[in-house]
Amino acid sequence: MSFSQLQQVSQSGFQIPRFIDSDLLEKVKTVSEEIGVQIVQTQILCVFSDQTMTFLSMNFDEAFNSILEMSSVMTRRVAVKFNSQLILTIDRGWKNDVKEIVGNQDRVLIHIDDNNAPDKFVNVARLIAGARKHLGAIDTKPFLEFLEEDQRQVYQSREQEIQRLQRMQENFFEDMTKYTLKQQGEQQKFQNGLEKAFADRQTVLEGEHQERLTQFEQRELELKQLRTEIDDRENRQARRDIYKELKNKLKDRSSTFELSDGTKYRRWVPFGFILLLLTLLGRGFWICFKRNVFEGTGQISWITVGSQIGFGVAFIAVATFFIRWTHQWFQKHADEEFHLKRLDLDIDRANWLVELAMEWKNITKSDVPQELLDKLSRNLFVIGDEGSRDMNPSETLLAGLFGKSGSIDIEYPGKFKLQRSEQEEVKKSRKPNTD
Repeated sequence: MSFSQLQQVSQSGFQIPRFIDSDLLEKVKTVSEEIGVQIVQTQILCVFSDQTMTFLSMNFDEAFNSILEMSSVMTRRVAVKFNSQLILTIDRGWKNDVKEIVGNQDRVLIHIDDNNAPDKFVNVARLIAGARKHLGAIDTKPFLEFLEEDQRQVYQSREQEIQRLQRMQENFFEDMTKYTLKQQGEQQKFQNGLEKAFADRQTVLEGEHQERLTQFEQRELELKQLRTEIDDRENRQARRDIYKELKNKLKDRSSTFELSDGTKYRRWVPFGFILLLLTLLGRGFWICFKRNVFEGTGQISWITVGSQIGFGVAFIAVATFFIRWTHQWFQKHADEEFHLKRLDLDIDRANWLVELAMEWKNITKSDVPQELLDKLSRNLFVIGDEGSRDMNPSETLLAGLFGKSGSIDIEYPGKFKLQRSEQEEVKKSRKPNTD
């Protein structure tokens, strides 16, 4: 017959060591939780009364809980009913005539109230196994029947103490294991908390560090922009100061334009030499003229006439050179004054053009187009060619003879041809090379 073919369930019992009331009820509750059955009703019979107390589940009142807290043996019978019709009864040794608990072991009885309940065999077997495990079942020795009552009680007391010590040892090691596991769990939890806190702190610090780096980069960018603006402002201010200084110098030069004393002194050297030469030539012409006109003997002295003509031609040539040289001197002076005025105007144009380029770049973030820049800066600081001036009467004579023609033919005393291009080559050779 197999386990599932059992038909009848009989009452089962075993001996357990005596526990205090609170421990006994706590162990019964542990048994119900382990086997998965629910306590429906608890009946308790105390040593000081013949009336049975009934509680739903194990919901004891305050007065009975105060008795359980005293850690004593005040009950002589406990009956616990489970929801699967199982009943567990614990009876202590009781002498009714003297009203006292005797012995040192208690009797546990397990039976089923409804023999037709489903899974009755499994539930009873599980309840017996759980009760024997947690209540510490004591197996009865066969030879105890041959002992006397006193010897039997001594032996049972000794076995009970041994089992109690074993349970204490088992409980101690179990508690130590639980405590160790608990401490390890708490330590692991604490370590996990520290690691999590460290990781969170690290994340926060990295975020703050990244934020600080971003702020530093932003601040550095702002400082660079500010430095650029300050540099531009300083450059602009320096340029404007230079512009004002140039304008003041040009204003001073325009108001008091004159040559230096050294230049004036050097001018007097050729000026005095030319005056002296003119005086000598005029004196020679006058002497020759006086001899030919006022002191003449009736005969023509060609030497005197030729000398007079020579002195006259030389005087005219030197006088013409002096006039043209003086004219060119004053012309250069006037040209320089006009150049200063033109330079003043060009500086204003250049300053306006630079300001325009900077404003253009600040607004459009690009350079001024080259075509517009070329048109605005056309003829800026450009001095026109003044052309060459004739410094000798021969140049004036040749210019008058040539006019618009390109050449002239002369047949006396020989025959030769002079072209205008040769005169242009002479002028070009006299011009300084500015390249």
